[in-house]
Amino acid sequence: MYPLAKCREVQAWADIRNDADHGRFGKVEPDEVKRMIDGIGDFVAKHLG
Repeated sequence: MYPLAKCREVQAWADIRNDADHGRFGKVEPDEVKRMIDGIGDFVAKHLG
């Protein structure tokens, strides 16, 4: 299990991904996507690497 703050961060990444996947590009900021990609990389390295 992960701390609540990390769970919320992962949910935020899922929300960004879903907005992009469903064509709601006005809700997706390029800086958010960059932070999401970096965060996912860090998460994978820490928890799955």
